[in-house]
Amino acid sequence: MRVSKVKLLIIITLIGCLAFLAFYKSNKINIEGTWIAKKIVLDGVQIYPTKVNEYLKVEQEINISNWDNKIYIPLLQKNINASYEIVKNTNNDYLVHLTSEEKSLNGNFQIAIDTVHLGPLTFQVNAKLKSGKTHLYFQKTIHLKPWKPEFPRRGQV
Repeated sequence: MRVSKVKLLIIITLIGCLAFLAFYKSNKINIEGTWIAKKIVLDGVQIYPTKVNEYLKVEQEINISNWDNKIYIPLLQKNINASYEIVKNTNNDYLVHLTSEEKSLNGNFQIAIDTVHLGPLTFQVNAKLKSGKTHLYFQKTIHLKPWKPEFPRRGQV
């Protein structure tokens, strides 16, 4: 009788966990990945693109890591790192709280994310972080692979 109670408890716990994972909806946004910088303005001074970048057509990458919640911006003059936390304000708008050694990257930034449909399986995601005179504009192009049916194996109909 004691073994059946343990089995019942394990089964109920397993069903509860599966139901939680099946219907759990995270209310956080995910900005992780490698992005291409379009414009970086710190305290009203445009850091990227410079005149040199316009002639050389060099794309500046911004790496955002969810693992340690950091934004890495490698620049020619110096590398900028900032820790971030995505929070909601009272109006249910998302804000990104940045902390960094760079003084202009400290505080709450409004985030605007726009998705442009470029083709049947291609999307361009534009993100804008803005706070006062500091602006970070970056984008990412996402190519989704088309679904391919599994190759039939021997014995399958």
